[in-house]
Amino acid sequence: MNLSNVYVGVYKNSDKETLFYQKTLMRYIDLMQKNREVYASEINLDSLISFQDAIPMKSTKLEIKGIINVSIDDEEPRKKHIIKAYLNDRKKIISLDQVSISDIYRVKEILNRDIRNDKNQGLMSADCYTTFRGVLIKQGALLINEGEFFKDMEHSIIVKRNQYPEVGELVVIENDQLILAPSSKTRTEKMQPFTSIVPMTSKAPKEKILTEYRKYMI
Repeated sequence: MNLSNVYVGVYKNSDKETLFYQKTLMRYIDLMQKNREVYASEINLDSLISFQDAIPMKSTKLEIKGIINVSIDDEEPRKKHIIKAYLNDRKKIISLDQVSISDIYRVKEILNRDIRNDKNQGLMSADCYTTFRGVLIKQGALLINEGEFFKDMEHSIIVKRNQYPEVGELVVIENDQLILAPSSKTRTEKMQPFTSIVPMTSKAPKEKILTEYRKYMI
């Protein structure tokens, strides 16, 4: 089984997430339902995300506790290893305090930098108000706070927390120190707490968070 042909995606009618293996252009296999054959017309094709993009891995191996590592470069990684990695990821319990929704932009041009340094601030702690022109990469992305960066929970895209953005970098608008010009005027142009959009509280498995997010954002 070639891992590059494995996708995470949802069905059109039920929005149920599963693992699809693409056999041909129009035919897939549902790996979670005993290799049931599925036609492309049954799948929300826009939802398909490469397994290698959707499931974060620390290296080029499927790192599964208790199972010998299988290189993602192997021609025939075993199906059970792929399913195990997927289920382990979706079962992770995540605090909703760490989850936000925001548009992701790639910086195209820096229009202005206004560095404001209070007399009690050192140079490195000065506030830098940056106006930039950007390209919208993803609207309403589901982000988890990883400390020094944010990670898109669907695609594992990394967005640096950087108040001094450079051309080419991915950014999110956390506060008023980063200003998009002209404004895209979306409800998630500026970062919003997950719970301000999706009615959930406390913590939940990643699978549940993704399911509820898609109900309100897709």
